[in-house]
Amino acid sequence: MKAEPEVLRINDREVTITNPGKVFFAEAGVTKLDLVRYYLAVADGALRGVRGRPMALKRFVNGAAAEAFFQKRAPDNRPDWLRVATLSFPSGRTADEIVVDDAAGLAWIVNLGCIDLNPHPVRADDMDHPDELRVDLDPVPGIEWAQIRDVAMVTKEALDAVGLVGWPKTSGSRGIHINVRIERRWTYPEVRRAALAIARDVVNNRAVAKSLTDVTLEIESGKNLTQSFQNTGMFPPLVIRMLKVGEATGSLDKALLNVSYFYDRDVKDSIKKVQVMIEPTMTLILGALLGWVMLSVLSPIYDIIGKVQF
Repeated sequence: MKAEPEVLRINDREVTITNPGKVFFAEAGVTKLDLVRYYLAVADGALRGVRGRPMALKRFVNGAAAEAFFQKRAPDNRPDWLRVATLSFPSGRTADEIVVDDAAGLAWIVNLGCIDLNPHPVRADDMDHPDELRVDLDPVPGIEWAQIRDVAMVTKEALDAVGLVGWPKTSGSRGIHINVRIERRWTYPEVRRAALAIARDVVNNRAVAKSLTDVTLEIESGKNLTQSFQNTGMFPPLVIRMLKVGEATGSLDKALLNVSYFYDRDVKDSIKKVQVMIEPTMTLILGALLGWVMLSVLSPIYDIIGKVQF
């Protein structure tokens, strides 16, 4: 049986917490009302990251352990004092999204089941010029937390090199988000190009270069090629397996060609799956990005194998 709603008076606003006793974190016994009160206690810090920004609502309506869903459009039954901003998407569609300005707005969205907050990198008073550049480090299966942390530190070095300051935070899932405050003078496409430049030319090159340096040192100390690559934790299991096969058979070149074949096949399969869900232009962008990932991983491996003296 649902508990009676509880009405909180927050400054000059009233926020109704529905089903306040609903358990959101089972192991700790944390209820929805507990979560709301927590956010009110840290509202000053939370609002620094979300105030004045439209946000998508990631709703855990059945608690933290259950699957969440994203709601872009603001609910129709929102209070009059909670404002919205209209976002326009490349498809031509628009959506009115919630803008949180104060602690009462924060409590209202938490009541909807929003455990983590997902604001856009733009403020509602100027939707065309982002004031944040974001680096999203979300791990794929097989990547450990320590590796994400290491890449975050490499990202810091990359940002320092170009005079930018990143503010890291854990994401709502298993990764790290690094938010970089920027002036509101560049458009979305310009900021995207800057983010891609950091990822392509700086972050990835630094991370791979460091790993390949570690590989070289381990090989020179007497360890075998496969073990040296595996110890870095940087390269995916498929690359490690193919290196092992190639090293055992004396056919490293064929093994790496197999890696390229499997990645190429996965890229094509991935594109086919998403083609029906996204616009043709996004399909082309995805294919280009995945192709770049293949080149950035395999090209340094080919290079180092050619240079290492056995």
